[in-house]
Amino acid sequence: MVLVGSLTWALTTLGSALSWRVLVLQGGAMHLGLILGALVGIRIESAFDLIAVPLSILTVPLVAMLLVSRIEKEDRPPSLKKITALEILSRIWRPGLVLALATTLLASTVFLLVPVKAAEYWRMPWSAFGALVLGNLCARISTWHWPGRRGGGSLLVISLGIEACGQASLLTATGPVAQLPGTFLTGLGYSLIFPILGMAVLRRLAPDSHDRTIGGYSAFQDLAIGIVLPATAVALASLTAS
Repeated sequence: MVLVGSLTWALTTLGSALSWRVLVLQGGAMHLGLILGALVGIRIESAFDLIAVPLSILTVPLVAMLLVSRIEKEDRPPSLKKITALEILSRIWRPGLVLALATTLLASTVFLLVPVKAAEYWRMPWSAFGALVLGNLCARISTWHWPGRRGGGSLLVISLGIEACGQASLLTATGPVAQLPGTFLTGLGYSLIFPILGMAVLRRLAPDSHDRTIGGYSAFQDLAIGIVLPATAVALASLTAS
């Protein structure tokens, strides 16, 4: 809800002209927060106690709420043309399906390939996760200033190809050093898929429907993760049993 809420707020506040930058920078901030949160959490646990970690987690949203409360809010006029959820879904399901399939590859990396491979070489796979996030951030930092219509379909194909190469590299990795390029390429390839397809779905509907449009589009990503997580648990259980 925080992800979708922040996206819709920024999109409706800043306007369609800055949609690409919103999609790229918001995702980059989220992935940076993931790796920083993991590193800070480890430090807090080692310096204090395990109870300090959930206390810190409770503090961060309070700081975010304080920052949000200081931002001036604009009232938007109601939409003149009502569009149903089914109409939105009928226009976004194809890009959403591509996003879901790409997310399945990323989720399998995070939930299955990295832990299983890392168990063979390291006690904790933080280096692999760091490479994944680094690849994501490199792509977003390099492209956030692009105009929204640059790349399009060709950039999407390239991104999917890079992600697939990362998966292939992970499957054939024979050591910890060989695993890092695979996770880096996976993060690099996946990074721009969400904003590229996001721009495609935003163009299919009027700006006053962008809040519900991006919410429905993001649901495909969440659905993919929701399917992969239990499937991964079953796969890990079967691997452990064997």
